[in-house]
Amino acid sequence: MQDRTIFLKSIDATVDREISNQFNSVGLIDQLRNKSPLSVQNNIESVFDDKDVEVFKDARKEVRVFATKDKNLLDQYYQMRHEAYNRENGWQGYDGSENKYDRAGHIIVAVRGDEVIGGTRIMFSGECDVLSNDTVGEDYTHLSIVQKYDKRENLLLSEVSAFVVARNERDRTISKILIEHGINMSKERGCNYICAVGVAAVCRDYRRILRELGYEMEIVMNRQRQEGETYNNVRTFPIHAKLS
Repeated sequence: MQDRTIFLKSIDATVDREISNQFNSVGLIDQLRNKSPLSVQNNIESVFDDKDVEVFKDARKEVRVFATKDKNLLDQYYQMRHEAYNRENGWQGYDGSENKYDRAGHIIVAVRGDEVIGGTRIMFSGECDVLSNDTVGEDYTHLSIVQKYDKRENLLLSEVSAFVVARNERDRTISKILIEHGINMSKERGCNYICAVGVAAVCRDYRRILRELGYEMEIVMNRQRQEGETYNNVRTFPIHAKLS
């Protein structure tokens, strides 16, 4: 058991070094690298192995994913969110009930039968005054980060946040379906980037999922921040993927 623990720590350390080496500065990011050839082809089969493809296809058949305003489904999502962040993560100051960002954005849910098994909030910069993880008045907004190397005018961003999946569904399949739906909603609205923030482990998961869907994701290591007492002062990093 001790040898396995050491081995797993070694893997995490290797991945962390890879992230730090590749994404240590916004100013060094090559804009062309941010969009892989896979994002043009968007050919899922080319990046999944055969087993993953079948699992993903089966899950998409049995799980419905959509944006909703249905009170029952929203209540299930908010309860699941509260359980995951407040109780599982131990963020005692976190309140998973509906807030102003939920009302300004859209809630996407993954439903099997009548049960919500996952969900996330997505916000669009063209539809709201501020995204949930932007710090107004400081040099810490998703747009300010992207504009360091993408000089196009009138960039449109989407932001995924408040992401949660039921404990018995956390093999990344449901996460992948939710993120894919968020990407599709973003592209329908003409968004140039999809963004989020996360702790290091979440960033690694997002990066892998987006690659499997055909997109390269940047983790901006030099913009880490402490999330305050509500989140037990955890360190998070901005992440984004280019859509167009």
